[in-house]
Amino acid sequence: MTDFDDAVARAERTSFRAGIASLFGLVVILSALAYGTHQLHSLQSELTALRSKKQSVQHDIDTLSTQRDALQRQLDDLRPKFEVAQLAASAASKPRNARIQYFPKDADGMRVGAALKDLGFQVSKGQGNPELRRQSTNAIFFGPDVKLEDLKVVAVALVKGGASLRVIRPIQRTAPDKGNLIEIGTTGSVGNNPPLTVEKIQSAKTLTDFS
Repeated sequence: MTDFDDAVARAERTSFRAGIASLFGLVVILSALAYGTHQLHSLQSELTALRSKKQSVQHDIDTLSTQRDALQRQLDDLRPKFEVAQLAASAASKPRNARIQYFPKDADGMRVGAALKDLGFQVSKGQGNPELRRQSTNAIFFGPDVKLEDLKVVAVALVKGGASLRVIRPIQRTAPDKGNLIEIGTTGSVGNNPPLTVEKIQSAKTLTDFS
């Protein structure tokens, strides 16, 4: 074998080894690519599952939030009725000297009558002015013999029952039989008076604080 043949042989062996190395490198790359593709698919599957789970959890959260809001509205609706019932139970345990005359209004529905129920007072209904029938109750008028405590009980019950009281005043022309009378009705002379609050009513120290 000549030197040339020997050189060719060495070149062929080197080329063969290089080819083997290249093929091995390609196999490694293909394996890594296949593994990476598999991992990518796995991650995509996990991501899809997590998104689905997130949507399910969000749906549960939205459902619970809706239920919570509904319960809160029910509580808000029941709270004034409960407070009126508490007030009625407390008031009924004490003797009441005042009488109540209520002039029903179409706009009131049942709320005023319901608020006055079980307070311990004698309650009667009057006819009143037909022109005011469609207006809401906004006033209380009281006789000179009415006690401050009785007036507060009636006024607070009306406000908690949903009435928008704007004035509490003495009866202007007091007949002998109206000394201990509390009249509940409507007046147009309320000016710019805002609705009375429970706090405002309960803070009154004398009957003149209302007039």
